[in-house]
Amino acid sequence: MSSLRVLAFGLVVLSADALRQHRKASKVSKTSRSDPAMVDQLYTFGAPGSARPGFVNAHATDGCFPGVRVWNYMVDRGLFGREREVVDQVVPLAGLLGYRHPKMGGAGLHLNESRAEFAECSEALMNEPRGGGSTELHEVSEYISQVKMINDMVLNMTRLGTEFSYGGVGDVEFVAEAVKEMGWRLVGQGYDDGSGNLAGGGQVSNLFQRPSTLECILTFQGSSSAGDWIANLDAVAREFCGRSERAHGGFRNHLRRITRNPSWQSEVRPHLGKCGKVYVAGHSLGGAMAELFTACAANPPAAGEEASEDYSFISWVKEEPTQLPYL
Repeated sequence: MSSLRVLAFGLVVLSADALRQHRKASKVSKTSRSDPAMVDQLYTFGAPGSARPGFVNAHATDGCFPGVRVWNYMVDRGLFGREREVVDQVVPLAGLLGYRHPKMGGAGLHLNESRAEFAECSEALMNEPRGGGSTELHEVSEYISQVKMINDMVLNMTRLGTEFSYGGVGDVEFVAEAVKEMGWRLVGQGYDDGSGNLAGGGQVSNLFQRPSTLECILTFQGSSSAGDWIANLDAVAREFCGRSERAHGGFRNHLRRITRNPSWQSEVRPHLGKCGKVYVAGHSLGGAMAELFTACAANPPAAGEEASEDYSFISWVKEEPTQLPYL
């Protein structure tokens, strides 16, 4: 963590130099109406590594995906009073099996001192943070409490990608009402009940839109059942979306179940093209799925080639931004 720049929590998360890099990367991801649509920004919270090697953005000159990967950490006193750095245990876990994070910028949230440390996108960051971990640092509430003093966009990404990314169809009314105070609206939901799958429980994917800008946030749900954790243990590296990298098998299969569900295909996917911008967010397993989704959207077939099966289920066409009907 010594290579990270310390930033005051009352200021913006990104330093001036990092912000310029962030904007530069965001511009790369923008598509014209004739180009395949891609994710404008990716935000993950407490996500494990998802691919071997980590995903790289072929559409950016530096290989970086636009967005921020966030993790919690703290300094604890161990044996004989020695200080040691403790991180969200889930973040480095898959790294023990060779899985890496996508190439993008990151932000470590220091719980002891209420500050953020931002790391610019690099190959080295794809295998950070490392070291001992704590399950308490993985809690949704810990992520929300740490980012609430930054800015509204990061807070929105955190809350929508964590607090409001869990639950099933029965939560539609609650979620739809709760996000209004944040200036967002629930405009689509895909739901898979997990029936018939020992590995992988029920999961929800929400699409939110901000009426004032027509931007959208697509969320994927983190682990919330025994079936989810069984899926997480399927750590065999598998082919995904025609990419050269190999995806974590359990994460890939989880994403396939939700995105291939008829409800996601009819209630979420058709709306993506009407969003002014598409941001993708998720916590834990949901963050890993958001990474896979973003990497797949960034891998359209070359001219004259047939799209991979994964791409054919998640791709969308950019349309004129439109205010979508609220749920």
